[in-house]
Amino acid sequence: MSITPKAVPDTYLQPDKPRSSLQYITEGTFGRIYRYANSSDKVVYKMVKEREHGLKLQEEFSIYGDIHQSLRPIQVGFRVPKPIEYYKSSYLNEPSILLDRSSSPIQSAVTKTFNLPDDFEFPAFSMSLIPPLDTSIVDTYKSLFWSEDLQNQNRNSNGPNTEIRLLRLYFGREDIPLRTEQIQPGIKTDPPLDIFRYNSLSCTLKKEYDWSLPYIEDVSSSMGRLLANLHWLGGTNCRDIELVLGGGGNDGRGEKAQCWVLDFNQCQRWLILHLLQSSTSTSSASNLPSPTTGIYSSNTLLEASKRLSTLIYTQELYYPRPHQGEVYEQFKKGYERAVELILNQQYKGKRLKSKSEIREATKGFFEEYEKLDREKMARRSRMGKQIV
Repeated sequence: MSITPKAVPDTYLQPDKPRSSLQYITEGTFGRIYRYANSSDKVVYKMVKEREHGLKLQEEFSIYGDIHQSLRPIQVGFRVPKPIEYYKSSYLNEPSILLDRSSSPIQSAVTKTFNLPDDFEFPAFSMSLIPPLDTSIVDTYKSLFWSEDLQNQNRNSNGPNTEIRLLRLYFGREDIPLRTEQIQPGIKTDPPLDIFRYNSLSCTLKKEYDWSLPYIEDVSSSMGRLLANLHWLGGTNCRDIELVLGGGGNDGRGEKAQCWVLDFNQCQRWLILHLLQSSTSTSSASNLPSPTTGIYSSNTLLEASKRLSTLIYTQELYYPRPHQGEVYEQFKKGYERAVELILNQQYKGKRLKSKSEIREATKGFFEEYEKLDREKMARRSRMGKQIV
């Protein structure tokens, strides 16, 4: 839908500019996503809701760039949108920031972009569009998990706008009802896929269309590989990132669905990568500063890794839990194998002591993760009810 006063307040656009062809897609607590209507360019723009969050948005843009690079050498099963350009507020008359490609062999995911920062009063950045899900997936999802009343409302042109572009991969959730009875009107959100819904959707697609989603064990393993790469190559704590099922795109592989990772505005740096790599040199590293940073700066690698584990377990419901059996085991193996691959490729010839410290931190991550799960399951047993 095109921008109107109902969709987006006038204060979010330049008051002295004519209305553009910007099209609202979705939003979160931090920002809104737009694209240019009727454009062949597969580009979207993320704009903050509040001007004072511009520096945080610029940091997210930087993290997108780092992660886009770090995910390429090792195939993790998830893709990340390609960041393109950061636009500062036009009223400040400051130039935009183009992603520095001179230091990276990565080719842009798009051929061109609209350079129209005046369309945004508040800071924004552009990135490649995540392709929407195939209509067969969307239609099957609705028929399986939406009530008859909700499906009828959706068929009614006067009903709520319930377009589904992506599905959230909530493998750690166990409180999602079997059927969705209603959807909150207004803000567009991506519906959930827990383990039960994922398996049901994949089986039904196989019966009706003779193809299925990626095996859930493979997706779980990919989640582990992704998390390890973001921790140890991206240096971020992965707070509040989103893992979604989206379209496969036109990459020549013919996939109807692909796993994506996005939304890094709440992420915090926990590791200074060049210091970690310096500390693994063959020379003495006793005088080098700790590689941990930010709120983790006073922690050893092991201590920080346990804090990361607590964050992931208590706040991030995308990842499988230990009591979920094989799905969790694949998640854990994916993480551990990715760490070993990182050590073999990125730290080849480095000090064995530092390699052992990273392995010990990985072990500590899962020891803490499994301890938290045991405690939670014990509380659930005592209370006789489900605890999410």
